[in-house]
Formats: sequence, C-alpha cells, structure tokens
Amino acid sequence: MHAMVKDSKIGKYAALIAICLFAFVIRAAILMPPINIGFDARKRYVPQAKNLLAGNGFSKSTKAPYKPDTSEHNPGYAFFLAGTFLVSNNSNLRFVAFVQLILELLTIYLTGLIAQLLGLNERAKRMAIITALLCPLLARYTRVLAAEILATFFITLSLYLVLLSIRRERTLFWVAAGLACAFAWFARADQVLIIPLLVLSCAILSRKIAKSLLLVLTFFAAASPWIIRNYQIAGRFAPVGDLTLKSRLPQVKWANSWITEMDDHYRYSHNLKLNPNINYAKLTRQEMQKGKIRVYVVVPFLRLINVIKDDLPKSLYKIPKWIPDHVFAYCTVVLGILGIAISIYRREWILLLPLCVIVGRCILPMMTAAAMHFRLLVEGMPAVYIFAGIAANSIYETARKFDFKRPASN
Repeated sequence: MHAMVKDSKIGKYAALIAICLFAFVIRAAILMPPINIGFDARKRYVPQAKNLLAGNGFSKSTKAPYKPDTSEHNPGYAFFLAGTFLVSNNSNLRFVAFVQLILELLTIYLTGLIAQLLGLNERAKRMAIITALLCPLLARYTRVLAAEILATFFITLSLYLVLLSIRRERTLFWVAAGLACAFAWFARADQVLIIPLLVLSCAILSRKIAKSLLLVLTFFAAASPWIIRNYQIAGRFAPVGDLTLKSRLPQVKWANSWITEMDDHYRYSHNLKLNPNINYAKLTRQEMQKGKIRVYVVVPFLRLINVIKDDLPKSLYKIPKWIPDHVFAYCTVVLGILGIAISIYRREWILLLPLCVIVGRCILPMMTAAAMHFRLLVEGMPAVYIFAGIAANSIYETARKFDFKRPASN
C-alpha cells in the first residue's frame, strides 16, 4: 500500500517536472528568433520611449519640434519601454522580451492565486495553471514590442485585487484594486470596458457599495491627469481614443474608438473572406438597412465566431512549427466555454468576476466593433485558463465515476 502511494507521488512529480520542462522549451523557442518590431513599435512606442528618456516629453516625433501625442494610444507601454531601456542602458530589445516573459509568468502565478480566491479545489487550480503553462497564445507575445503582455498582466492583477478586496476587510485592497485598474487602462485604453463590469459585479457580490465607489474614485483619481492633459491638447473628451470617428455606425461611435471605418477588422463584419477589392465599409452601411436585429445580434455573433474559427489559430508572430499553438488554442477556448457553462449551471456567482474580463475584453469589443482582432482573445486568456481548469476538473471527476475495468470472466 505504501509502495503504491509512493509510486503515485513519484508519478505526479515526474508529470509536473515534464510539464514545466515543456513550458520552458516552448518559451525558449519563442524567444530565440529575432525580436519582432511591428509597425506600432517603430512608429510610436520606440520613439515615444526614447523621447521620454531624452526629456522631450510624450511624443513620437523623431526630430524637433516634438509635438505632444494625445490619447490615440495610452502611454503605459511607452513608459514601460522607457523603463526597460533605462535599465538595459542601450535599448536592448532582448532585455525587453525577457522582462515581458517575467510578466507573462507572473500573470500565470496570479491566475493560480485567483483560482484559489475563487474557491476552486486543488485539482481545478492545478489544471488552470497547467493550461496556462502549456498554452503558447500569450507567451508568443513576449518577443513582440506590443502592449498585450503588459495589459494582460495589469488586468489580471486588477481581477486578483478585486477578489482580494471582497475576501478581506481592508480598505487598502480596494484602493490597490482601483490603481491596478488605472494601470490596466494606461496600458490599453480599450480596457475601460472591463472596469465598470468588474465594479458592478464586485458591488453586487460583496454588497459593499461604499467600498466599490472607493475603487471607482481611486481609478478616476489616477486616470484624470492623463484625461485632462489630452483634453487640453486635443480639445475633446476621449477616454478610449483620440482619433475622430466619421463612421455612422452606432456600435462603433458609442465607444469613440481608435478603429477607423476602413480598418481591416471590418472585413469580419459579414463573415466574408478577406478580399482587398471589397469596400467593407460600404457593405457595413448596407447591412444597417436590413434591420437592427441583424446589425446588433446576427452580424456581431458571426464576427465573434469568425475570430475564434479562422483567426485565433493563425500566428501573426511566427513561432516554431513544432509548437501546435492552433491545437492549444482550440482546446483552451473549448474548455473555457465548457467551464463557463458549468459555472453558470452550478450558480457559482463569484465566477462572474473572471467572466467580466472575458466579456469586457474579448466579447463586447468585437461584437460592438470597438475593435476586431484575435489579440483581444489573447488578453482575456488568464480568465479563460480558470474556466478551462474548472472544465478539465469536471471531466476528470465525471470519468472517475465510471468503472472502466472489464467484468471478470466466469
């Protein structure tokens, strides 16, 4: 009996070591190729970071006069790059990728802490962490100069601190949660959709209206200097973006988004194949004449399905072919959806909080055309990992109820 228990423990440790080694190999393989400097980084993030270090203010201009940038994109990632450039002393992009890898691993650690605060059992918690370690969807952005890793870390930190505020009776946690929400918004302006959902769910679940208002006030206290600065420069209130929309689409216009009408994301509006010869903006306006149900329900749903079905498995930033990221993508998303259904069936309402991250970061922006990109799904992955862990644990417990042993022969 003792030998069987010992063998079982050895097997568990061996499996854990194998998973950690595989996760390490995946991340090492992702970081080995040259760092990906995309269009946004070349034209905006890197010049802004260098100007901040040179004392030229927040500007993407490469020569004087340095015209100040407004809220086309919030300054969080530019300040992050400036900090890493300052520490590395020579704008070392490999060092930036290493720091982003640390943030990704911290995000996984926070996912485990969130699972614990949500009351998940040990097996479900382990399943969530294993899913996060093996799924390369978030890890592949560690070698890309883009705000995804930073934004995902801060919104995951916000979720953790909101849960901690509900579980503990300390005012400091509510203030910290408000600051974390503000940092998430500084990293990506369209994170603003998550914050009211988190606050509303927090107020309902905790029944602490005053403390929830403290979270909101802390957020606005931290965010207001940047909003006021942009108002003084641009002459308009633009918490989500500074580019003036000329679109007639209400589901775009409401968010004052930075997405323009001719953006490639509109190609998903009608579940059509990508074709550069099609005027998708014109087609979108024509769709609006077919009725509100089609505009606000059918088309957004098709857009969301399109991203999951066609765009999610595609890697914008190439990773080694031997890493089956499309398999991980499908399995993780399917398990996440199953976990959400199980949680709703069990009426585990505390799980509304991670669901807020998925709805506010993944579903609402794409279904309302505030943005349309599978990267939004990536930024909601820590919450998906938690639901995937719930689903995997439920599948395991269900399988244990069945006796797969063959009946004894006479």
